[in-house]
Formats: sequence, structure tokens, C-alpha cells
Amino acid sequence: MIQLNSKDRAFFSLVDQAVSANPFSQTRAALDLKISGGSDTLTVTELAVAVFQKVRSRIDTFVSRTGGRIQDFDPKDRPLVTNVFYSISFTGSWFSSTI
Repeated sequence: MIQLNSKDRAFFSLVDQAVSANPFSQTRAALDLKISGGSDTLTVTELAVAVFQKVRSRIDTFVSRTGGRIQDFDPKDRPLVTNVFYSISFTGSWFSSTI
């Protein structure tokens, strides 16, 4: 059974919060800045690209390390992993086709 370490749990929690936040809110902008590690001087487009690249890279690394099978995760981590993976796979498909 795979358990998220505290660093992965914190990162994926930020992503989960961002996915469910109003995309035009200050809350979302603050979450996106935390996720990307970027600067507040980035344009909206640059920030979106930075977030997408950071999340995609973390997920790719995570999947290669764990196999990424949701059913293999500890039940307490499964909802978070499910939300992030599904949200990002949907968003990533759309985002990849627009940039």
C-alpha cells in the first residue's frame, strides 16, 4: 500500500485546492503562485503554463516512482490522489491542445 509522504501530500493538497477554486479569484492566483514557485510578475498565461508544467512534472515523477495505480494507495490518501489525477488528466488534455 502506497502512502503519500508529507511533501507529496502538501503539494497535491495545494493542487486539489486550486482545481476547486474559482479560476478568477485571488485565492486561485495565490495557490497557483505557490504551486509554480513562480513570481507575481508572471502574466496570467505564463503562470498557467508554469503551474501546468510543475504539476505535470511532479505527477510524472510520482507515477514513475509509485506506478500511479490509485487502488494501491492508502485509503486515507486515495481521495486526494483520485481528485488530482483525474482533474489534471482532464485539464491537461485541454491545456496541452491550447498551448
